[in-house]
Amino acid sequence: MDQKVSTEQLAERMRIVCERTGTAVPASECIECAQTAACLPPAFIKAVLDHVAADRDGIHVSDVIGCLRRAYYSKTVEKEPGRPSDHIVTLLGTLVHEALDRFQTNGEMPLKVTSNGVTIVGRADCFENGVLRDTKTTRWMKVERLPYGNHKDQVLLYAAMLREMGETVKRVFINYIDLSGPSRCPYCKQYSRDCTCNRPHNGHNGFYPYEVEFDKVALDEALDKAFVRAQLLQTALNTGQPPKRPARYWLCDYCDFSERCWE
Repeated sequence: MDQKVSTEQLAERMRIVCERTGTAVPASECIECAQTAACLPPAFIKAVLDHVAADRDGIHVSDVIGCLRRAYYSKTVEKEPGRPSDHIVTLLGTLVHEALDRFQTNGEMPLKVTSNGVTIVGRADCFENGVLRDTKTTRWMKVERLPYGNHKDQVLLYAAMLREMGETVKRVFINYIDLSGPSRCPYCKQYSRDCTCNRPHNGHNGFYPYEVEFDKVALDEALDKAFVRAQLLQTALNTGQPPKRPARYWLCDYCDFSERCWE
């Protein structure tokens, strides 16, 4: 998809689900209506269109650490935005990353590694003085359940790619930021940091730096696995045949392509 497509062009070709009626309408009509109706601001709707249509050319780190079938559909089927309100949390996370990038000594670092004719690309949030930091936003964070999902796989692959690019990686962190703010004690309801009831609970101050331990073997395995999966995805894209469908699991219920995948 061409990243230079204007917001006006996106609004003409995309359809969006109206917050009030639940029916799909042209995005241009949605934006025009929002200018006079009690709805989300037109600027927010435009931001949603821009986010949904972001350039996804190439095989990304997120493609090879997640479901290959979902990655295939994301590159071959134009995604519809759905309801604008569905994107509130995602856009908040994007704003946090943009704010951090403004003030970091070294901003986002592009990553690119090629093996046997297949290239994997990515973008590390911050890498300086040998320390890799990747920021993740969440809500109602539970420290005892960290790291979430495939976040560990992602940063290990970032570290492996940095090593292949000639960099020395000394430490790796996943910096979790809770969009809900500091946690509260479930007993006295005060912020965990101000709790005086002294009843044990796992609280946090709105953020948590989770350190990922690694060694050479872990980085080698991360890179080897990534290129095996990248080759499978590249073959699927070349042949027009989606990768083998994995067994259904809970993330399928939240996938934009679930109906197409399981029809």
